Amino acid sequence: MKKRNKNGIINANYLKSKPWLAEEVNSRIIERNKIFNIQEDKFERDKWFHLLNKFSQYGEITKGNKIKLFENSRDSYLSMIESINLAKKRVWFETYIFEECETGENFIDSFCKASKRGCEVILLLDAFGSCNFPKKWEQKLLKNDVKVIWFNPISQIFKDTFLFRNHRKLLIADETAFCGSINITNRINDSSLYDEMNIENLNTIYNSMMQQLIFLFKQIVYLISPIKINKLCFYDVHAEIKGPATYDLGKVFIDSLKESKYGYNPEMFKRPKEIKDGTILQVLYSNTRKQHRGIQNVLSIATKNSSNCIYLTTSYFFPPSFLCKAIQAAINNNVKVSMLLSGKSDIPGDTIATKYLIKRFLSNNAKFFFTRNLHCHAKYITIDGIWSSFGSFNWDGFSANRNLEVSVASFDPEVASQFMKMQSKMTHSFQSTEQTINQWKKQSKFTRVCSKVAYILVKFVNKCLS
Repeated sequence: MKKRNKNGIINANYLKSKPWLAEEVNSRIIERNKIFNIQEDKFERDKWFHLLNKFSQYGEITKGNKIKLFENSRDSYLSMIESINLAKKRVWFETYIFEECETGENFIDSFCKASKRGCEVILLLDAFGSCNFPKKWEQKLLKNDVKVIWFNPISQIFKDTFLFRNHRKLLIADETAFCGSINITNRINDSSLYDEMNIENLNTIYNSMMQQLIFLFKQIVYLISPIKINKLCFYDVHAEIKGPATYDLGKVFIDSLKESKYGYNPEMFKRPKEIKDGTILQVLYSNTRKQHRGIQNVLSIATKNSSNCIYLTTSYFFPPSFLCKAIQAAINNNVKVSMLLSGKSDIPGDTIATKYLIKRFLSNNAKFFFTRNLHCHAKYITIDGIWSSFGSFNWDGFSANRNLEVSVASFDPEVASQFMKMQSKMTHSFQSTEQTINQWKKQSKFTRVCSKVAYILVKFVNKCLS
């Protein structure tokens, strides 16, 4: 018998195919309550059971996955390259930006070696985002039988599909996947080592004692220096995923290939077996050309139905109206909202436009933080300490209405707790500053006018994209 709730009809057929879902939801809620010292609430169990069934129409929900989060780029790069070097069958890689840098060269070498070992290696690059990709690298890859595919070439600039970009960041190495916000770039130079480097991996990169001393010296200089003269560095979050969900990420990669019009369709691998004591994951994607808006719909529903807290970290925060309404609904329901946004954006006018926008959301239960010295490029959200989502999706018009995007949602309080700690580490340190209504009022009239002008311009661009 079909039941209804305020979010629509529960998928009865899906319930039959996932008899474990109710038990998993119950156990995760109990685990969440212990971690955050929350009293038992039957409504929460019922709510999330209904929501997950609602979400199921946008992507397969699987259990038995393992996930490892990286809150710095170098550790992520090291793990990605290691997985490529260990691959025996396939290396599928897609990204928006692939710059000429030492890290990029390491990836190119690993791609070539994997191809020589007999792996199927496919590199899918967005033609606009990776316009500076060296020709010599492309020739080297082709010489080593690596398929290099350009998504939506620059030659299409006069067509209405030119703004349709591939913004996904995805690596499939055999049955291991990586997904998140990281591009292949040099924007993690030495000045960001203190912010980004995981000390456990220090010896992997710096072998000699002298190099370690130099590294320590640079940390100290960076801490005491009031001026940062190096190129703007990015704060990113990425994840390594193993288990059944990697199959769904592989399908997203094939979706990108089809949209590239390359005419090649690789053989899909079998869904990996469940890993004991693993977590629940759901792969979501957005392809507006096919009218598939799984990420947008799930984010809107999850945000509107939050009952306790929302921790959102994103770049280029200028959400379309349906996401603005979802945030406002949560704030009106007295949900605690904490946002970490970019105070050093790589797009001129982005930060001041965002500061004008958030005036409408500022309240006692909603706080907004802006990074000081880093461009916040990470994209993750956690709701009620149990549901999380991360990937390539920005809360802006380009991601919502134009780009190919991919996200991974988790129903696990341990994962949610990690994301909450990541944000809190940034918001409770010198890395960020809180924007309040009093600070806005104290700004000069000229600054406020500039913010409003930037806001109007960005709003106009977003309207053109919708």
